[in-house]
Amino acid sequence: MTSRPRWFYSIVILFSFTASLLAQTARSVPFTGKSLEEIKPETTWFDLLTRSVELFPTNPRTAFQYRYVANLRACFDAKCDAAKDAGSAYGALSALRPEYMRPILWGRFSQKIDASEHKIILEWARKSGPPNFDVKRLKKGCVPSEVWAEELERYEKFVSDDAMWVEHREWSNPTNLLKTIESEATQGLDPGPSGDDGRKKLHALVVAFDLKGTDLGMQFVDMSDAMRVIVEEAVEQAGSTYEERKVRGEEIKFKRCREAAEKGDAKAQCELGWCYQLGEGVKKDKAETIKWFRKSAEQGYARAQCLLGEIYCEYGKGEDTVEAVKLFRKSAEQGDLTGMEMLAKCYEFGWGVPVDKVEAAKWYEKSRK
Repeated sequence: MTSRPRWFYSIVILFSFTASLLAQTARSVPFTGKSLEEIKPETTWFDLLTRSVELFPTNPRTAFQYRYVANLRACFDAKCDAAKDAGSAYGALSALRPEYMRPILWGRFSQKIDASEHKIILEWARKSGPPNFDVKRLKKGCVPSEVWAEELERYEKFVSDDAMWVEHREWSNPTNLLKTIESEATQGLDPGPSGDDGRKKLHALVVAFDLKGTDLGMQFVDMSDAMRVIVEEAVEQAGSTYEERKVRGEEIKFKRCREAAEKGDAKAQCELGWCYQLGEGVKKDKAETIKWFRKSAEQGYARAQCLLGEIYCEYGKGEDTVEAVKLFRKSAEQGDLTGMEMLAKCYEFGWGVPVDKVEAAKWYEKSRK
């Protein structure tokens, strides 16, 4: 059989994406609301995304709310839609059209947004009920009210994760954020002259950033847009492909993690183990994965304890399920949700401990809070 050229598959993907967008637009009912209460059941995620872009940046908070509601509805549609158009179209729009991500970025960067804002969105979503859905596109056996409840439960878990919000506040500290954004932007640059020029321009933006501005979130969004242009221009000058930049970025990340890990940074040790596990920037190596997860776990890093436990456990088929249970417990007791869930599974299925449905239920319940 003759293999088809790459452009053929590109055309097929583009056609599918366009068709899915047309399907969304066809059942779309445009609106001009400026508050959550004005969103009607027939308003699609496509409408919400469009309205979010229209409102930003003159009304960033409402634009941010609409963007999150669009995300909830897209997830709902993706689970209900037999053709699976909604999820792929939404993901492609977010990836291909930066303006659709700006309200979310503002929310992440702004000191004005925290868990309370998400609780407002969650409360509205509970009152509004599941969005309207074309029954002709409904998956067999799909019950909209149940799917909506699942999405809200998932969202509530995110909103109620106190540890995550503590980490978010630390991460979104303007000084820390400047370093993070600059570091992430430089990962896409080549090591040659065009990359050096791009790095200088990126650093100049960071140096010029006004930390006393009235809306730092908006300033970060504008800086992010400017950085993207700089990176795109540098990449175009270098003539490298996306895959080449991806590989180079992974190599840079691996090198950075390695340097920090060797200095004893527990988080970096965990990330380095992850690089070895996924083969990002380095060849996959299970022994090195375990080595660095263990170093991080021994320092009490909850995520590493859980990841190391998963390797030992392998869903009850691993070489040391007893040790896995100990690690899951340590992780769970620090508030790691995955650690709690894995500990619950151990009690449910008897991995490394006797079956105990009561204990399993207890840890499942904790993982959902």
